[in-house]
Amino acid sequence: MAEADVQASDPTTTTTTVAATTTTAATVVDTSWIGGFLADVRVRADEALGSGDPEVIRLELEEYVGSHGLTQQEAAQINGEDRRTYDAIRAELERGVELTARFDQVDRALTGPALEPDEFGALPQEVFAVQLGDAVVLVGSGGDVLGHVRGADLFDAGLHERLDLVWQQRGYLSEDRADLDPYQLVDDQLEVRGEAVYSVGDDEMVERSADGRFLTRLRWDSPTDTVVYDRVDETLTELPDGCAVSREFDSEWYLICALDDLEDGALAGARVRRRDGSIERLSGPAYGPYDFREGRIDVPGHWLWLSPGPNGDVLAQWSGECEVLSGHLIIDGEAYGLAQSGDDIELASRLDFNDPELFGMESWAVGWLASGEAVIGATSGPCSQEIEGLYAIAPNGTIRLIYEPSGRAVLLHQETE
Repeated sequence: MAEADVQASDPTTTTTTVAATTTTAATVVDTSWIGGFLADVRVRADEALGSGDPEVIRLELEEYVGSHGLTQQEAAQINGEDRRTYDAIRAELERGVELTARFDQVDRALTGPALEPDEFGALPQEVFAVQLGDAVVLVGSGGDVLGHVRGADLFDAGLHERLDLVWQQRGYLSEDRADLDPYQLVDDQLEVRGEAVYSVGDDEMVERSADGRFLTRLRWDSPTDTVVYDRVDETLTELPDGCAVSREFDSEWYLICALDDLEDGALAGARVRRRDGSIERLSGPAYGPYDFREGRIDVPGHWLWLSPGPNGDVLAQWSGECEVLSGHLIIDGEAYGLAQSGDDIELASRLDFNDPELFGMESWAVGWLASGEAVIGATSGPCSQEIEGLYAIAPNGTIRLIYEPSGRAVLLHQETE
């Protein structure tokens, strides 16, 4: 028997076997190039979209099909947030092809000459900026087409700066007013200049007015303890439960409310706080009739903002079921919206919509002209007819078409000294 076998069978002998191990250094993948690559893709996409040429945009989009010439390994390294950024730019290009094609299908008489910032010249006091495909078309209040800017977005603040114009009617602000003290929520307190204004509970919210002046604390679902802070006068004022200040006009406050106090239990109303502090009802909900459920009138939707006009009527924006927007004119306590009846466009109240031959229109309230006309833009959508255009409504109810190809617009006016 071999000596090794003897040792292995001896119970007093311990044998230890050590396995050989091999250490392999982890491969470090250099992804530092991705940031620069995405920046370059962003620049190229912006240049293509800004050209307003669908063929240029298509060519840039084709680069995505070929992964911009990246190897399969490099393409696989773009993931997570970088991949989302990369795909988002592609989606912009795809949308750009669609929008430029739409613009190119419109008669040139309806788009006017191409404009550059140094070619704007003297613009009228009132100008509509109308989104049409990938361009913004400038249209006078009488419907005269002044020209267009390709590759522009209606809500691009830079566009308004280039036109040397300001918003006349802008609904909710994307940015806060620079002339007002900043505010912030710290824990459960609303603070202005570092000082607590009021407490905000877990089930409460702060609603900012259209001009940024008023900060209302409220609960939409169970209205109670509603109070508003005025950032100009630096005062606190109690409001009807569930109401928030939409805007101030001639020292009166226009309120959007969760409840309508005229029809018991009806949701969504509009009111005004007069100079003496009294509250008056402006309108109930935009649409009806309603289903009574547990003693409440159930209305899908709410008022977004209000804009009073020179004759006492109020232009108002409604957001309905599925957030479908519709612009309305509140006259003598009733809300009227644009409706189509055959080939005619008319104003209709909520009860008028019981007529099966009458079709509501998706729309948005644009603003007031110096003439006293209210302007509502009709837009095509899944919940409306395929009709678009800007319509001016005179105090006597007469409706005139300002611009037909699109109703997505904002009303701008030149700053005056």
